[in-house]
Amino acid sequence: MEEESLLEDEELKEFKRRVHQKKRVRGILIILNAIILAYLLYSIGDIAYSFFRTYFSEKEGDIILIRNKTEAESKEIYDQFIGETIMVNDYSVYGSYLHLSEYHMDASYYTSFDRLVFINVSEKAQYEIKNDRIIDKSHLDGGYDLRVLSEGDYIVSSYELGENYHVNEPQKILKLNSQTSIEKTIYTLPENGIRKRITIKNKITSPCLVISVKEVNSISEDYYDAVIIGNSENLDAITSEQLRLVKFTFEDYIGDIYNTKSSYAIILDKNAANVIASAHLSENDNYLNGNRIVSENALNNYDEDTYIRELGGSLTNAGYCLEDVNFSCDVTSWKSNNDFGKLTYRVNENYTITEIMKLLKL
Repeated sequence: MEEESLLEDEELKEFKRRVHQKKRVRGILIILNAIILAYLLYSIGDIAYSFFRTYFSEKEGDIILIRNKTEAESKEIYDQFIGETIMVNDYSVYGSYLHLSEYHMDASYYTSFDRLVFINVSEKAQYEIKNDRIIDKSHLDGGYDLRVLSEGDYIVSSYELGENYHVNEPQKILKLNSQTSIEKTIYTLPENGIRKRITIKNKITSPCLVISVKEVNSISEDYYDAVIIGNSENLDAITSEQLRLVKFTFEDYIGDIYNTKSSYAIILDKNAANVIASAHLSENDNYLNGNRIVSENALNNYDEDTYIRELGGSLTNAGYCLEDVNFSCDVTSWKSNNDFGKLTYRVNENYTITEIMKLLKL
């Protein structure tokens, strides 16, 4: 009897131990599920918060203000000029050249517009001034050169060749087709110590694209006139007078070069006998002649020079590359958000700072 009783006690203890173990496992699972559920709720809440914050921060009436104008005055100006809105589905800047298109752009098609008129709407006296340009559709420097704009806020109108432009009448005005706000800035090279800060602005809740131009005597700390790549030991010393005029930085790795804010890039190459630039520049005859275009694969019709192509942004198909001993093909770091490309020159490594400044027309 005692043995049976002891056996029953052992079985009871084992049963209780198993029950306790199951309860502990169940408790751990409950805690884990609670943590996962809390994380999911937090993630959903964070997404919802971001959505509503964006929605309400860009509510109806949140428009890009014209310089020195109130919201009501800005809206009145928009209403005066906008007769029809044309959606721009692709845009890019190469150096200082702005390219706009209703359709996707590639190496043989840089715009869908024949003629662009930039209207300075900052001051009424400026309405008469027409920054009218016929656009070259097949060259990187055939876009609208933003350097020609004087101070002011501009809206952009599109006209076909031969179509008449009438001042102070409703126009066909361009707007970027973007679900997010855009505000990107470039600086022109100095001229008599003065630069232009040019900002491209677009909001989903604002009537149209706005280009703001302001004269300044300095550039932001993270912006450079040019980024220089290669062996800089052969460059002559930069004088204090040159430093007052220009701002250069030196980089070695393609990702760092691409992410440096600058409109120009200079490649120092010991094998370069002439100045080399993109074969898609209209003034290419001034540089090295010859067939420097890829004729097959995904890079068909793009520059074969890897640096010129990769640093040029979306217009030069940055994000692809050819295998090269001195080049890494890991391009994921700059494959996106490359609407602003650098006008890039390859020169002999014995080029001096003075020669580089001359090349940049400084």
